[in-house]
Amino acid sequence: MRSQAWFLSRLATKAVVQWTRRRLLIWEIPMTVWISTREAARYTGYSRGHICYLLANGLLKGRKFGRDWFTTKEALDKYLATNPRPGPRKRK
Repeated sequence: MRSQAWFLSRLATKAVVQWTRRRLLIWEIPMTVWISTREAARYTGYSRGHICYLLANGLLKGRKFGRDWFTTKEALDKYLATNPRPGPRKRK
């Protein structure tokens, strides 16, 4: 039977690896490709607050650097291609 210390060290190692992978994914996209929520709002016609809502809820792919959200034009195009409709969903 393995000790509790081994389990905790294994868990900590796994968390560090996951954190590192997330950090590496951020840097795979050059900083010149990221656009701010203000630029995304101009590009889509949505309000800046709505763009932040989409990003925070995972409906639009993007990253938060510090306190500001950023996304890419490719992610915006992919979201707009789903033809999002305003208002509540229709009941079936």
